[in-house]
Amino acid sequence: MKTRIISALIMTILFVPLLFIGGEYFKIVVSLLGVFATRELLNSKGKTISNIFKILAYAFTFIMIYFSKGLLDSRFIMLFLAIILMIPLFTKEKEFNVEDAFFIISSVLLTSLPLRYFLNIRTERFGLAIYLVLIPIITDSFAYITGSLIGKHKLIERISPKKTIEGAVGGFVASSIFCTMFYMVVINTRANMVAVLLSTMFLSIISQLGDLVFSSIKRYFNIKDFSKLIPGHGGILDRIDSLIFVIIAYSILILGGLIWI
Repeated sequence: MKTRIISALIMTILFVPLLFIGGEYFKIVVSLLGVFATRELLNSKGKTISNIFKILAYAFTFIMIYFSKGLLDSRFIMLFLAIILMIPLFTKEKEFNVEDAFFIISSVLLTSLPLRYFLNIRTERFGLAIYLVLIPIITDSFAYITGSLIGKHKLIERISPKKTIEGAVGGFVASSIFCTMFYMVVINTRANMVAVLLSTMFLSIISQLGDLVFSSIKRYFNIKDFSKLIPGHGGILDRIDSLIFVIIAYSILILGGLIWI
C-alpha cells in the first residue's frame, strides 16, 4: 500500500505539470508512453516476436502519436499495415508469422490511436482532457478503497480475483459525482447537468470495462502485470488501460453525435 501511494504521488508530480504545460514536451512524453505501452503488450506474448519487429512496432507507435494529424491519419496507418503484413512473405514461419503480424498491428493501433486523439483533445479543450483523465483515476481509486474496506462479492473472479462488486459500485458512484461536479464547475457552468452526469456514468462504466479487458489479456498470457516499471502499480499499461478505453468510447460517441458535453 505504501509503495503504491508513493508511486502514485511521484507520477502525479511528474505528469500533471506536463499536462498543464502541454506543447512539444507533453507530446514527446505521451508518444514515449505509447511506445512503452506497445512494448509491454508485445512482451506479454513472450519471446515469439523477434526484437527487430518489436523495434519496428515501437517506431510506428511513436510516429503515429507524434507526427499524425488526426485520430485516423491514413498515411501512417496504411504504411504500417503494408509493411507488417508483407514481412511474413520474406521470413521463415518460425521467425515471424501472420499471427505475429496481426498481434503487432492490434497492439500498435490500440495504444497509438487513443493517445493521438488525447493529444488533440488536450490542444483543443484542455479542461475536457483533465475530465477524461480524472474519470479512470477516480473510478479506479475509489473502487480500490471501497473494495478494500467492504468488498465481499467478487466481480468477475476468473478475470480479476481481487475486484469486487462493492468496489465497482463505489468507484462508479464516486466518479459520477466528482467528475460531473468538476465538469460543471471548472469546464462549463452552463452545461446540461443531466447530460454531463449520464456521460460521466457511461464513461466510468467503460473505464472499468477497459480495466477488465486488459486484465483478461494478462490472464490469457499468465502474467500478473504488464511490467514492473512502476513499483506497486505494474507497467504503463496497468495505469492507462482504463484511460485508453475511455478515450476510445468518447471518440466513438463524438463521431456518432451521441454525447452532449
